[in-house]
Formats: sequence, structure tokens, C-alpha cells
Amino acid sequence: MYKNLYKKASDMADLIQENVANPESRTTSKFIDQASKGLVRRRQEAMQQVSEDADEGIANLISGYISNIRQNNPADAIEEYLQQVSAEEEPTRDSGTFDFGDVTDFADRLGMRESSNRYDIQIQATSGGKEQNVTGRYQFTDDRLEEYMNDTGASFSTEEFRLDPRLQDDVFAWHMADIDRAIERGGFVEQGYDLNGLRAVAHLGGIGGMRQFVRSGGNYNPGDKFGTRLSTYYNKFSGQ
Repeated sequence: MYKNLYKKASDMADLIQENVANPESRTTSKFIDQASKGLVRRRQEAMQQVSEDADEGIANLISGYISNIRQNNPADAIEEYLQQVSAEEEPTRDSGTFDFGDVTDFADRLGMRESSNRYDIQIQATSGGKEQNVTGRYQFTDDRLEEYMNDTGASFSTEEFRLDPRLQDDVFAWHMADIDRAIERGGFVEQGYDLNGLRAVAHLGGIGGMRQFVRSGGNYNPGDKFGTRLSTYYNKFSGQ
């Protein structure tokens, strides 16, 4: 989770240590100000990279190091920061036991609908105006996997994804969080729409398609190559 953040902090640490070793190269106050601003930027990036549950702790951590830098301890502060970040570990999860929280039942039902809960399945279909692989238990398109990689910094091939159930579940958790944010921002549940129904619509037709479905009162209702319409998914998954 913290690889990109760690590298950027490491680069900053190199710069800081270089300036500590050559204090004549700049004034102490100018250097401290630069380091402080750099950590503020790292704080903003951390807020985007870590999960909602963890971001407050990371933000507080970095804020503490900014305070240390202002007390003229830049090298010590950065070293402590790097040790803390490198010590962070991803929670271990066994394949098949991933906890989706309140979307667990939805994940099982969607997986059954999409692939009979088979992780190794792959088909080719037209999506986004082009032929794409549609892969795994949840039948993700190549475009959606690319969005995940761009957002998280992960890198893998479609074949690696097909053969890795844990990765598929990770992507699904990210996918659901992304959809839920869009539903919450739109206030669509408050308008009377069913949460799981909208999740299913967004999975089938994309977040943009889900918004059009709601704003058109269901009149925007395209189907996929198999003839499955947004309304079909909405009705199937609503109320459960």
C-alpha cells in the first residue's frame, strides 16, 4: 500500500541528508521550510493512497514529523518516518476468506450471476466500443482493471489476474468502494433507490451508466451483448 509513498519519502530523505551534510549550501530556515512543504505534499498523497480507516493515523504521523522538522531535526524526523512506513504491513488474507463487510452477500450473489463464482473464467466481449477480455469471478473488463492499476499503482497482466483469486477479491473491494462513493455523492439512496440495485447497475453499466439510469428515472436502460439490461440487474439485486 505504501510503496509509492515510501519511495517519495526516501527521495526526500536523500535530499535532506545531503543538505544536513552541506549546511553552507542553503540557510537552515529555507531548508526546513522546503522539507516541511514536502511532507505536507506527502500527507496529501497519503490521504489518497491509504484506506479511509487508516488515513487519519498516517496524516497524524506525518504531521508529527513536520513538527520535528520545524524543531530543526530533519534527518532524525525523516529516518523515523521511513521506519514507521516500512514497518506497515498489509493485513494477511487467505484466498476465499476475504471480508467485504456489508457487501459480502452481494459479492456472492453477483459472482454467481456473473460466473457461477468461478475465478478462472474469461470471455471476450465488446465493451466501451472495443473488444476486451472479461475476466474472473466478477467479470471485470480490461478497462476496469486498468483503472484499478492506475488508481492503486498495482501492475499485473490479465492472465495473472485470472489466476489470482485474492487479487480478484481485492479489486472487487476497490470496485465496490468506488461505486459506493458515487452513490453516496449522488444521494441516490435518499431518493428512494435501492443500494444493492444501484451497485449492480454500476457493475453492469459503469458508474456513469448508473447515474444516467437514476437521472432518467430508468429510461436510460441499455443492454449488454447478452441482452441483459440495467433494469434487469437493478430488479434482480434490489431488496436483498
